[in-house]
Amino acid sequence: MQTYKSAVLAATISITVGWLVCQTMPHLILSLFGKGNALFTHFAVRCMRIYLGGVFCAGFQIVSTGYFQATGQPFKASILSMLRQLLLLIPLLLILPLFFGLDGILYAGPVADISSAIIVACFIIPEMKKLERHVKEERAAAA
Repeated sequence: MQTYKSAVLAATISITVGWLVCQTMPHLILSLFGKGNALFTHFAVRCMRIYLGGVFCAGFQIVSTGYFQATGQPFKASILSMLRQLLLLIPLLLILPLFFGLDGILYAGPVADISSAIIVACFIIPEMKKLERHVKEERAAAA
């Protein structure tokens, strides 16, 4: 349990640093792809900030999915690993633009990220409670 918590913390810190760079200095990243057109840069900055708006949740999701895989729960691991990219993002990319145009495409990313984090939390929180009960039982039996 401590290893899981440490991994979530490390993953969340590292992904949050990357997210902060994308949110605060998108011009720097986008300059790697060219600086010729100010209109393009303005558009790309807006797109980058919106689409990556929820990516800070990814570290928690990746570590939690890995937990299920490592503990012999391949079905949960498979579903949760496909959750963001396949089960949520693709339908959102098809549905949201019908109502919001280009903004629907941009907001599909953060909606998928945050929604999948909530769903993963619904799986991992009971799992951590179960693990904590198991640890307490083991300690009581050993004493």
